[in-house]
Amino acid sequence: MDRFIPLLFAGFSTGAVYALVASGIVLVHKASGAVNFAQGDLLTLGAFVYLAFTGAMPPMAAVGLTIVVLFLAGGAIERIVFVPLRDQPRLTVAVATFGIALAIQAGLTVWQGSDPQSVPSAFGHGSVDVFGTPLPVLSLWTILITAIVFAGMYALFQFTQIGRMVRALAADREVAVLYGVPASGLNFLTFGLSGALAALGGVLLGPSIAISPMMGFSIVLFVFAAVTIGGFDSMGGVAASAVVLGVAQQLLTGYVSSAYTNAYPFLVMLALLLVRPTGLARPIAAERF
Repeated sequence: MDRFIPLLFAGFSTGAVYALVASGIVLVHKASGAVNFAQGDLLTLGAFVYLAFTGAMPPMAAVGLTIVVLFLAGGAIERIVFVPLRDQPRLTVAVATFGIALAIQAGLTVWQGSDPQSVPSAFGHGSVDVFGTPLPVLSLWTILITAIVFAGMYALFQFTQIGRMVRALAADREVAVLYGVPASGLNFLTFGLSGALAALGGVLLGPSIAISPMMGFSIVLFVFAAVTIGGFDSMGGVAASAVVLGVAQQLLTGYVSSAYTNAYPFLVMLALLLVRPTGLARPIAAERF
């Protein structure tokens, strides 16, 4: 039991990061129909950009500027990849985003080298005692910030004009455009928001691991496992599935073996899909953001 609570808490923290990155994939898919395979590498880019900024400014300023830079990077992907290919098959767009992922990896390797690097935390180090159990401060912040971000996104997409227009695009793109919904601007916005979410994931995940230019590939695999379970149509679905995968990964690593840490999310995904082929959260999530 002494190990269970810390492992459970670590799982929630890991799942929170997966949820941030996965929500960016869902957001882009809902608005444009595109699948962005560069999302994991945008997280990596965010971690390295944040690391570069911390040498020149206070940590919280570095966090804010990193989010802005990655918002613009996400928007740039929309202009460079999605706009020229929007009339092409979706597979073509997906392959193009995979090419962007490889380009980010190559650029980061040239810029930072291939050796793993440590990242300072903007949210403090150490642990706090919760009911007699020491829990990492960074993990607490990760869970809290993710909850706030999801609450903010829910409010944005349910109660604002922007949200209603994005949902209209998701429901029927052609009809929405006929009614004057600015699809191009909203596509840029959603790609930008996906980049900002990846940046936040990089800022939160970076201090707890050694970052490297190639880590985005494994992250995007975990994230797509969460999206596969939760569905491409629901923020709530991917949030729930990401947390389930994160908790399962940490518990299995702690109690079974750390040798298969990277395989556990996929084993859990296969087990869940065998039990519920329609996905973990789809019956509750329906078609809402």
